[in-house]
Order: sequence, then C-alpha cells, then structure tokens
Amino acid sequence: MAKTSLRQDGWKQNRHLLKWLSGGWRELKVSGIDLRAGNVVEHAGKVMQVVSSQYTQGMARAVGHVQAELKDIKTGNKVQQRFRSDEKVERLSLEHKKYDYLYDEGSTVVLMDPETFEQINLDKEVLGNKAVFLVDSMPVTVMFIGSDPVMAAIPEKVTLQVMETEPPMKHAQANPGYKPAVLENGVKVQVPHFVATGNSIVINTEDLTFQKRAK
Repeated sequence: MAKTSLRQDGWKQNRHLLKWLSGGWRELKVSGIDLRAGNVVEHAGKVMQVVSSQYTQGMARAVGHVQAELKDIKTGNKVQQRFRSDEKVERLSLEHKKYDYLYDEGSTVVLMDPETFEQINLDKEVLGNKAVFLVDSMPVTVMFIGSDPVMAAIPEKVTLQVMETEPPMKHAQANPGYKPAVLENGVKVQVPHFVATGNSIVINTEDLTFQKRAK
C-alpha cells in the first residue's frame, strides 16, 4: 500500500503554495482579549499555541492587556507575551485527522487512517516527546495547516509497567512522598512509595505525572 510522507518543513515558507493546494486555510484576525488556551496563532513568524491567557483591566482610560503564555509548536519552547486587549492577532484554524499508530520507520512513525486504510509517514518531531508513548493501534490525532502537519496528540493517559524502582516502604500509604521509577518505554517518572517494580501505573502523557496504580 502506498504511503504519504508528511514533514514539518515550515508552513510559512510555503504558505502561498499551501493555500492554493488546500483551497485556502482558515485564518481569523482576533483581538488579544479573545485569545483562549488551546488557540493556535501566528506570532513573530512562528506557529504558537496559547497555553494560558489572563486579562488585566487598564487603569482609568488606559487599554487593558492580555498576558499570554505561548508555546512554539515546532520546538516546544514557551514564552510570555503581552498583547493589548484590542491588538489584532492571527488565529489559525487547524484541520484535525484521526489515525491509528502502526510502527516506527526511521525518523518517522507510520499511521493509518482507520476509515480509508491509507498509510502516512509522520515525522517524529511533530509528536515531540509523546512519540515514546506510542503502542500498537493507539489513536493519534494529527493537526494540519493546509497540507502541512504542525501538531499531533495522543491519549492523555496511558498505562505502563514499572521496570525499576526502590522497594515499597513500610506504611507507604501514609507517606506522601515520591520516588524515581523507570517505565517500560524508558521514561523516568516520580511515583508514590507504595508502587513496586512490576506494577502497572497510569501516567499523564502531558506532564508525566502519576495518576493511579492500574488494576
């Protein structure tokens, strides 16, 4: 079966071609006060996701401002940015497509559309540090600007086995502390003292926090 290769080559450099190919991506100029967490915007020539935003009322007749935390989609770096409440910001509308993970292939992962069975190669850099959590048939949502993939999401919670950690402490349930552990995919996390090697635990893939011990 033929596969399509999708690379994160920098959508802005090809924006006119992408717009022609896709029939026009959807852009919307919005005021700073309208920015919300999860929005994707173009700022300083980069595609950024709004992590958080907080509005502060201006004094007297002064215009208020929005303090926003932005994350560079390509690098993952976060910056603080202040916008005037009436400042125009280019918000991008992404197209979401759902796939199932099949396997790794070099610097890419192979995904399959569960409806058409079309397979694509997606650069691991689009997934960032989430790539280590991929398992057979895991659902992956890829977000596009035109035909260019810019983001990908996996389930927020996954179950993994603890391969290495210190033995549980006596009365561990009453001890609120944490200890280091290595999971089956090599990821290092902090787990409660009652967790033992061989236990399966639920981890949040966004911040690597322990959620609970799996049944």
